[in-house]
Amino acid sequence: MSDYQLDQQRPVSAGRTQLRVNAFLNKVYLWMAFGLLATALTCHATVTSALFMTWLSGNFGIFLCLCLAELGLVWWLSSAIARNAIGTGTARFMFLLYAGLSGVTLGPLVMFYTAESLTLAFACTAGTFGAMTIVGLVTKRDMSTWGRTLMMILIGLIIAMVVNMFVGSSTLDLAISLAGVLLFSILTAYDTQKLLRAGESMDGNVADKAAVLGALELYLDFINLFIFLLRLLGRRN
Repeated sequence: MSDYQLDQQRPVSAGRTQLRVNAFLNKVYLWMAFGLLATALTCHATVTSALFMTWLSGNFGIFLCLCLAELGLVWWLSSAIARNAIGTGTARFMFLLYAGLSGVTLGPLVMFYTAESLTLAFACTAGTFGAMTIVGLVTKRDMSTWGRTLMMILIGLIIAMVVNMFVGSSTLDLAISLAGVLLFSILTAYDTQKLLRAGESMDGNVADKAAVLGALELYLDFINLFIFLLRLLGRRN
């Protein structure tokens, strides 16, 4: 094959790869949006139901079980998709179920903040998430080696939050909130770049399930970023 023929094929191949990446990312963000919508709907239903909120606040054991179920579900879903142990339809249903359950557990948190605080925190979250998404899409820096470091920081952050539950330090709470915002901002860029590269080889049914897993990762980045920004900027009722 001549050099001319090779040169002609390269743009075609690159174009097909870009189309594949775009299609994959579109699926990721579509399902992420569905997840956020499910969370918003169930959170609103939880907060506006005085009877349910009274029942939930009076049964800490039930609330704790819901939180544990939420953690178990996200772990199982991530593992099942990674092992190709479930179908696309099941993955989508379980993701929406998890997102809906997250809305229920978020209810007792957001009810303590003013509507203005929630709006401000959401706007800042959307802006930060969008900016870091662009960073992840356009940066030339390879972030693939950052995963282990970011996970260690996340574990340290969780430990600090548990410790502060007993200490009750306002200074430590501020530091945790700032660290959380920084961590999940970086994770947004990291996960975006990871999905961008994964999309180059994704197609068909594999891409559909991988898109659900990608949506779950970005959904978690967005929700946690929102929570830490709310802790940082929010005013309580």
